[in-house]
Amino acid sequence: MSQKHFCIVGYQLALSDKFNNKSQFWPIAKRITEAGHKISIISFKGSPGKPVVKDENMTAYFIGEEDLFVAKEDFADIALEKILEINKEESIDHVHSIDTPFDVKKRLLKKHKITLSYSVQVLELEKYFSSISLARSTTWGVAKTTFWYPLLFLINYITREWKTLKGASGFFVSSPKQALALERYYLFPPKWIFQ
Repeated sequence: MSQKHFCIVGYQLALSDKFNNKSQFWPIAKRITEAGHKISIISFKGSPGKPVVKDENMTAYFIGEEDLFVAKEDFADIALEKILEINKEESIDHVHSIDTPFDVKKRLLKKHKITLSYSVQVLELEKYFSSISLARSTTWGVAKTTFWYPLLFLINYITREWKTLKGASGFFVSSPKQALALERYYLFPPKWIFQ
């Protein structure tokens, strides 16, 4: 099997905390590198005081350590610049975004023949489920659940989320409920949903 180069992007992707305890993300990244692949990680903050952390086949770039004034809204643009910069040095095969939608920028990734997948956290799926489950059984609560949340879903879907879905090579979910919602409500093909 040939060596692949994966890039994982997340606004809050810590590899360790201030006490140098490894995060839950660390073993996943380590297993990918043990399989002989390379990983580049792009996050806002992660390792206190270190903008770049290198370990065997893994390099982590923490943009917030270099520039403290990066707004969350600007993170996707800065992360994309970093992806393209890394791609010039070493070709990237796949980008997986944990919580950052790239929307329009995915065209640049396709131009460089980089596939793009997302974690389901990019969509506001959990927000809808939690809001519906907290609905009260009053007249206003039922009306809000019946009319407001479907309207809010449609507005978000039309204005933002369909762009994310359109450019994704796949989605990673953590429960069958999320997979079913992606299939039914977002009309995403089930063969590209991974658990």
